[in-house]
Amino acid sequence: MFMPRGRFPLSRVRGAFARFVARWRPDPAHVDTPQGHRRRIFNTAALALTVVAAITGVAGFALQLNSVTQNAHEHLSRALSDRRLVLQEALSNAADKALLVGSNPLVINALLKDSSGAGLRLIAESLLHQGFSHVALESPTGTLSLAGRFMGRPSLEVPIQGRLAGSLAWRDGYVVRHRQAIQGAQGVAVYLLTEQPLTVLALLSTEVKNWGTTFDMGLCADGGHDRINCFPQRVMREVFSMPKSVKGQPLSMALALAGQTGVTARLDFRQHQVVAAYAPVGSSGLGMVLKVDSDELYAPARQQFLVALPVIALTVLAGLWALRLRLRPMVQALIQTRQKAQANEARFIAAMESGLDAFFILRAERNSQGVIVDFRFTYVTVRGAALISRSLSPAQVEGQLLCELLPVNRTHGLFDKFKGVVETGVPLAEEFPIEQAGVLAIWISHQVVRMGDDSIAITSRDVSERKQAQEAIRQSEELLRLVTDNVPALIAYLDEGERFLFINRGGAELYGRPVQDIVGKTVLEVVGPQNYAAMQAPIATVRTGQAVTYERELMRADGVRHLLSSYFPRLDEHGDVHVCVLTHDITARKQMEEALATSQARLKEVTDNVPALISYIDTEHRFRFANRAYQDWLGVDPQGLIGRSLLELYGDEAYAGIRPYLERALAGEVVLYERDLLCLSGVRQVQVTMSPHRNHDDKIVGLYVLMNDIGALKQAEKLSARSEERLTLALEGSHLALFDWDLTRQQVFHSAHWASMLGGPAQQSTISLALLSQLVHPDDLPMVMAKVSDAVKGVVPFYSAEHRVRTSTGQWLWILSRGRVVERDANGRAIRLSGTNADITEQKALEVQLQRLAELDTLTGLPNRALFNDRLQSALARGGRHASPVALLLLDIDYFKQINDSLGHDAGDAVLQEFGRRLLTAVRLTDTVARLGGDEFSIILQELHSVSEVEMIAAKVVAAMAEDFVHAGQSLRVTTSVGVAYLGHPTDEAPASLIKLADQALYAAKSAGRNNYQLAEMA
Repeated sequence: MFMPRGRFPLSRVRGAFARFVARWRPDPAHVDTPQGHRRRIFNTAALALTVVAAITGVAGFALQLNSVTQNAHEHLSRALSDRRLVLQEALSNAADKALLVGSNPLVINALLKDSSGAGLRLIAESLLHQGFSHVALESPTGTLSLAGRFMGRPSLEVPIQGRLAGSLAWRDGYVVRHRQAIQGAQGVAVYLLTEQPLTVLALLSTEVKNWGTTFDMGLCADGGHDRINCFPQRVMREVFSMPKSVKGQPLSMALALAGQTGVTARLDFRQHQVVAAYAPVGSSGLGMVLKVDSDELYAPARQQFLVALPVIALTVLAGLWALRLRLRPMVQALIQTRQKAQANEARFIAAMESGLDAFFILRAERNSQGVIVDFRFTYVTVRGAALISRSLSPAQVEGQLLCELLPVNRTHGLFDKFKGVVETGVPLAEEFPIEQAGVLAIWISHQVVRMGDDSIAITSRDVSERKQAQEAIRQSEELLRLVTDNVPALIAYLDEGERFLFINRGGAELYGRPVQDIVGKTVLEVVGPQNYAAMQAPIATVRTGQAVTYERELMRADGVRHLLSSYFPRLDEHGDVHVCVLTHDITARKQMEEALATSQARLKEVTDNVPALISYIDTEHRFRFANRAYQDWLGVDPQGLIGRSLLELYGDEAYAGIRPYLERALAGEVVLYERDLLCLSGVRQVQVTMSPHRNHDDKIVGLYVLMNDIGALKQAEKLSARSEERLTLALEGSHLALFDWDLTRQQVFHSAHWASMLGGPAQQSTISLALLSQLVHPDDLPMVMAKVSDAVKGVVPFYSAEHRVRTSTGQWLWILSRGRVVERDANGRAIRLSGTNADITEQKALEVQLQRLAELDTLTGLPNRALFNDRLQSALARGGRHASPVALLLLDIDYFKQINDSLGHDAGDAVLQEFGRRLLTAVRLTDTVARLGGDEFSIILQELHSVSEVEMIAAKVVAAMAEDFVHAGQSLRVTTSVGVAYLGHPTDEAPASLIKLADQALYAAKSAGRNNYQLAEMA
């Protein structure tokens, strides 16, 4: 700025400041003139308008920035969760596919029959059509087969954890690599190497980049030494390494690799300020980050604020200009009004006397210090005197002190309020109850304003009748609102113009708007044209007097919701049709139905792909489960077998041969035998294993039956009789290890396959009985020795035992050991026992899986109804033996059907799983939590000391559900009703009575309003 040389005249500054102040300071000579009034009003209004405009602009910008931040956090968090789940599923599917190939019998048999690799190459090439880009089978001597395009040396390769450890590599694209060992002929380890392209990652990254110019997705792994190794990103087109922190602050990717999840605003590895969502990718060891530069995120808000600034300035100037134009006539009107005020004073008194309200004028009484100590009546209307007391006239009231005439004004604080009106000039308007001898009113409404400097004017009215009516209406509306707001559905009422007269809180939340923003608006205004198009026809139908129920979709910003709506007509006193609306959100039920179908298909696929007949037989010899192999082998529909008996399937003759084995197995014996089975492809020789299924009372409730095709094995056994060499080959081909036990020397000879089964090199061996016994699991050794003793003594013709042995790696291997005494001395004493050992580890695992399917609920992992019945019987028997009380809790989820109907089965399943988890945390380790079906659960309590202990646990269960359940970002309020039956003296005959009593208590809990427990006590 240019400044003149020399001293700037101080008098000129003072003069300018004086003129500026003079414009805002009133001139005493013109205080009561139109010009003086106009200047004061204009200056005050101009200042207020400028301040309000500035505050509004700044507050609007701050609110917009906050909204942008919240939306960005929600979007990035939700998008990261979706992409992380997609990546986890892709990695899991890749591992499952590699494991399936590694356990494929075709690959294993090809290794045994064609070690040269010719057959393996064909198998490897066939796998390329299953999503593999490269397949290789390697042995210690080199590659046996190779198919596909080998990735070569990647730019970056990081390990990934899972059921099958592997790695994620990058070289012009993402590839998942797995390497797994397969035992081939002669125990030589052959390795299966697979590569699968992971194109879904590239698609996810491309989708994120399309959101904006700086949106990016990062995928990294821990590189050690305070470094992170990352795959290519938008700003780094090649793989790169970066530190875990920048300027002493950990990067968001470092937080993800440390197992943390969240959204943050901080510097990235480029030292750019970003908003980033971060999370680990399951337990794979990878971390994922979605981020956007803060400059891009907040640029629209800043640009809008810069655009709004001149608009605000122009608005203020326009307001000041309009104010100046309107100020002159307004001031003139003010002067005229003041002149008329005196003329109206007389009219005022007449109006007060003729009005329906009581009117008082009181003057403040001050002490010597100038403090107001009371008020004196200076004017009272006839109605005012009557409001105070029917025995007083206005003349008797005027001149008296307020607090002497009505002490209630001081005790109830009214005097202090009147004093505040005088001192502050702020009017007072309120309604209050009053109890005072001689005062007739119960409720009084009054308005108090200051008159002059030391007086107040009070306008009062008896509003007792109105307050009573308002209180009755308020209580009625409060009850209606309380009931409807706790219903998990939309409840609304529309007038004849389709305008909302009422909507509950659940309905307002469904539309994403507050209740007050919906009441008074039309359906079209609330839901928008697109949603209204689906509602228009049903609303028109109900306007004709017909009730309508239909399903529709609601388009919302967060996605599509599926609704079930019911409309009911109602005629008002004028004959107009109003509409009552009841709508349930059934989105979760729709989603749950789709997920349930997918889950059942996967479970069926597991058992249907086992190349053996698998079934479960009950004690009445009827099928309760059968896999798809029954269709492939016998041409019988597995579903059609359920409930049918073995006699119906196999006929009288075959059933007669099977029945003795069934009876032995149901007596508690693991039965293993061989038979011929007539199949579609001809007669198959099968090995049948029947394993008893026992409940917790050690009672046999069914049989697990496994039938393996052993035609090839039997053929090998026939050929083995020709020579010892061919016998050894047959045994190895069928994975059987031969043993020959010299009972006189206590030395046991094993074929080469025995060492291979234990994880060592394939070679023959001789071991002492003492050392061999050390390999047997300590829990199984007594049973094995007892069965050997029976065979040696001739009690049974054959020795057969299933037991565990320790491998060279320290793991336990299940084997089926079978044999017989092949040589005795002249005295009949056994001197030699020969037989075979077979690896049945996979068979045992399948039996455990089948037993789990039969006893546990697949959704929650809790015991099912069958296992619950067994444990209840056991608990009662144990309680009877030890004179220990037993309690049974029956409970279900309140309004669970509404959750399914409104949110869909996905939400229902999630609620059931979380409900079961909370039950487990609410009870003791010795208690049993079971799912009986649907939303019905039970808890068996044992080792109790008093009924108060049961009530404490029941209250803990109810309280465990207090925290909201969360599904898909939506909070759900879930409660439970609990029926408790307490049995002080348990007996074996009590289960039915205990269940019935608990069910009655559950009904009482529901009748009591739900979300509670009720106790019923038996003797």
